[in-house]
Amino acid sequence: RTRYLLKYPPNGKRSVHYYCAKADLFARKVHSQCMVMRITTYLDQACTIVKDIFEWFEGRPDKMYKRARHFLENRRFVEFEMDEYPGKVVECDFYVNGRLDRLLRREETIGQSVIEYFQGRADFLTCRTVLLTADRQVVGTRQFPLPSGGAHSPELFAVKMTQIYDKDESIQPTPEASGSVARRMFNGDIKTYLHSKGPSIPTLSDQALAQEVGLDDSA
Repeated sequence: RTRYLLKYPPNGKRSVHYYCAKADLFARKVHSQCMVMRITTYLDQACTIVKDIFEWFEGRPDKMYKRARHFLENRRFVEFEMDEYPGKVVECDFYVNGRLDRLLRREETIGQSVIEYFQGRADFLTCRTVLLTADRQVVGTRQFPLPSGGAHSPELFAVKMTQIYDKDESIQPTPEASGSVARRMFNGDIKTYLHSKGPSIPTLSDQALAQEVGLDDSA
């Protein structure tokens, strides 16, 4: 009990100050969010401008065990926030005005899929979904490997990619379609669909579209 009180005072939490950093320690089941440790780093010695916040949890119902928040220098808003679920999911929320690609959120199911959400892009892209596999036989001869996460990470390949676009109001509509791209699908071949009054319609045949973007070997 004496050792426990030295580590966690009667209120169940303790703070340790370092050079441009602070560590907050919490006893289990004391913090309302099941937090057990929080590390805060600062840009100044007075510890008034936050740079990064790292938080660890135990016993959360949603199984999240780590969260990181990275702040832009000299600003108070979050550049991106990352939630980790052991062996399953990594979710990142970004400060969209701090990124050239306008990425808002990224959800990765380890070894299975990556979903990215965008906001305010000039090409009206709003969502991109990539299905992944580690089996070379599934992807065939056209292999698009993703950057490896480390020496012990399996090499992953993109099996299928789908891109969703908002409607471009600047393009004058026709009786059949608005003319702007609604969805693009990459799955060995390429399919592009336009916004229309009814169901989305393809704009070009797979082979013609592949030749147009330079991905068709027969062209």
